[in-house]
Amino acid sequence: MNGWTERGTMFSSFYDMACMPTSLPPVLGINLQYMKQKVLRCLKWHKESYIDHFDSMNCRATTNFCESELEALYEAFGLNMFDISEPCEGLRREMFCYYIVIDIISYLLQPSTCDLLGIDPAAQNFSTVSWPINSAFDAAFDVLRDSHEHIAALLESSVRILIYVGTYDWGCNWVGNEQWMLALVWSGCEAFVGTEFRE
Repeated sequence: MNGWTERGTMFSSFYDMACMPTSLPPVLGINLQYMKQKVLRCLKWHKESYIDHFDSMNCRATTNFCESELEALYEAFGLNMFDISEPCEGLRREMFCYYIVIDIISYLLQPSTCDLLGIDPAAQNFSTVSWPINSAFDAAFDVLRDSHEHIAALLESSVRILIYVGTYDWGCNWVGNEQWMLALVWSGCEAFVGTEFRE
């Protein structure tokens, strides 16, 4: 899943974004202790099956459990995973909770738009997501691989990094991203952590 740089912080931040007053007052009307227990279990299993020792079968089991217990729980409330202040409109998988996606696809498929963008008119299969490609990444455990160490290496090479997330985004939220950024080990981390947070 794009935007997931460090999986463990995303698991814990799902609880924070939905059940704590982070960007908005809590948005889920559930037994918060129940969800917190699920988060703690996800963190424990993630550490055991991925960080301490990579075990593909246990990683898959952890992912399946955590997605069904955390993500599905959020989805059951009908909220938009890209904006916790809004309900999900339309189909989540095809339109990502936004009816405007239909208009965007229609616009991008217009011959005049394709011509303007230099797209071969024969390539008329634009879609917002390719589920077969998504499944291939998933089968290769791509979604389970943390990439924060690669970011540390880029920073050590003086490559400037921009991390951006929406204030109300639940799926790839600012709380989890802030957590891994503040914990990232690199030569400039002390100065970075001491920098005032700003929008």
